[in-house]
Amino acid sequence: MKISVKDKTPRAKLEEMVEETLKALEEVPDFRGRKGRQFELKAVLALVILGLGAGKKSLAEIARFGKRRVGLIRALGLPRAPSHPTIWRVVTGVDREAMRAVLKRVGEAMVRAWQTLVVGIDGKQMRGSRQGNGKEAHVVMAWEHGSGVVLDSLMSPGPGTELATGRTMAEELFTEGTENIVVTGDALYANQGLAKAIVGAGQDYVFKVKKTSRSFSRTSGCVSKDEGLPACVERG
Repeated sequence: MKISVKDKTPRAKLEEMVEETLKALEEVPDFRGRKGRQFELKAVLALVILGLGAGKKSLAEIARFGKRRVGLIRALGLPRAPSHPTIWRVVTGVDREAMRAVLKRVGEAMVRAWQTLVVGIDGKQMRGSRQGNGKEAHVVMAWEHGSGVVLDSLMSPGPGTELATGRTMAEELFTEGTENIVVTGDALYANQGLAKAIVGAGQDYVFKVKKTSRSFSRTSGCVSKDEGLPACVERG
């Protein structure tokens, strides 16, 4: 099987993604009481998403971004730009799993019609973020190589848990519908348990294998291309 990421012709259109995301945000439950609501939940969440897409790395930056984009605020149906404290209350109070489900569904909808998907899984340290313990958040993400569309993301509970989080994500990827999926990952993901889970779900994988990971190559039927950093490929 020959896979070329560069030759992929389908591309998700930004306008279509924004439209689908805004529509899907209506399904996120509003945790706030009816009294005192000044802004629609979906509109504030949409501002946050668009702010992140514009490269804003903090809620304060997103609040300033909203104040400078009067036309965008009107287009979102907001009476005015929400303040930084308002955005903070929404982001910290919203149901995270509901948000994840919505964004995951939008990402999948953007690429579901494509014949073959090459999906990368990797952990990212979210620079500038802060958790309750003061440390930066670590997120494991899955994205489609050809388009860059993010298909899923999960918080990694702590050091040494990225592989377990990535495995959970791989097992949940497109459990219904899409057939031709190739999951890629760096040497950390060259794990027999994860490989078996991917193949068991009828998917394929491509992992880098370090020189010290020869047991993975022998037991999984993968073929090393060289002695330095071989590539491991197995059909589902």
